[in-house]
Parts: sequence; C-alpha cells; structure tokens
Amino acid sequence: ALPSQATRDQAVHHVVPLLAKCLKGMGHDIKDLQLVHRLDKDTTGCLIITSNANTMNYITEKFKSHEVQKVYHALSWGIGAEEFEERCNLSAIQGTTGTVRVLQSGGKSSHTYFKTLETFPNSRTSRLEARPVTGRSHQIRIHLEKNNLPILGDRVYGDGKRHKLPEDLIQKVNHQLLHSHSIHFSPAPGVKPITVTAHYRENFTEVLEALRAVK
Repeated sequence: ALPSQATRDQAVHHVVPLLAKCLKGMGHDIKDLQLVHRLDKDTTGCLIITSNANTMNYITEKFKSHEVQKVYHALSWGIGAEEFEERCNLSAIQGTTGTVRVLQSGGKSSHTYFKTLETFPNSRTSRLEARPVTGRSHQIRIHLEKNNLPILGDRVYGDGKRHKLPEDLIQKVNHQLLHSHSIHFSPAPGVKPITVTAHYRENFTEVLEALRAVK
C-alpha cells in the first residue's frame, strides 16, 4: 500500500507523484494534481485526487458540509451489536507518539455509524461497515477500539487483542484490515453525485475467506 501523502522518509513513494507519472505515460501531463483527503497508513481503498484548484476547493467544501458520503469496511476482533454508533471528542495527533486520544472535554467531536455485515462466531471476529459523519484522524480505528472491536492488524489501537485463530491465519494479517470501500460525491458544480467503489485488497479478501472457513 502507498502512503496518501509524503512521509519523513523521502525514499518512500506516495500517491500523487506516482499517479502523475502514470498519467503522463498515458499522454496526460497534469501539473496540478492535489490530494483532497487522506487515508491512514495501511488503510486501503478509495481516495479523491483532483486535477485543478477549482475542483479541489469545490470538493473540499463538500467535505466540510458533510455532503461527501464515505463507507469503510473493516475486519475486527469481537462481535458487537447489529447496528451502533460512537460519538466522542478526540485530540489531534500527538507529536511524540503519533496517536490520537479520547478526551472527556476539549478536542474535536467525532461521530461514526456502524453496521455488522458478517460475524464469524468460531473466531469471534466480524466484518463491519463504518459510515463516518466527521473525518477526524484515526477516527474509525479509535471508535472501534473504544467499543472493544479493534481492527485486525492495527498495531496502535487495540494491539494485543486476540481470540483463538490458527497461527497461519494470524500470519496472513500483514496490515490493518480497514478499507475505504466507497465514496459518494458530486465531482463538480451542477454535476450529479457519483459513487466510486474500490475492491478489497488481495490480503483483505484472503483473510476474510480464511475467517469464513475457521471451524
């Protein structure tokens, strides 16, 4: 998986310059590609990148007014309610640890709706849908951890939570299994909203099929 944006390690490639290079190879030399939003490191799936500043500003305003609808899928430890939601205040990313904390007061409000899509009783794991209302850093990961449903492969939030899974299955989980499944948005003024969907990454599918097979 590629980082959404540049990291401290300049040797690590990220999305925008690689996309620009790919488009140039196809005959489209676009100078002003801009990342509208980002995904946490290791989160896969849909990402919006614009080709000019006007579109960037338009879609950014749609994000601010909550008119962009994002749907994520996750594989999580534990089995929760069929539907639930989480609201809490979150800190900014802490410079020393790179993590976000739940706050009793202050910070910024966060809100996510969740639905259980599939449960695997033999391993006490689940496939969940998340529909974030706000877009705070690490929001879905923290909200699930707060509900005792941390994401498989998340080494920051809920790390160490384990149920009885075959060791070979555990070894398949090589990144946090959170996926930006779809985004519904209007790409330009006067244009009807579109829905963009991304297939699961191969590793996500492999683990999902293995969970379904656990006896």
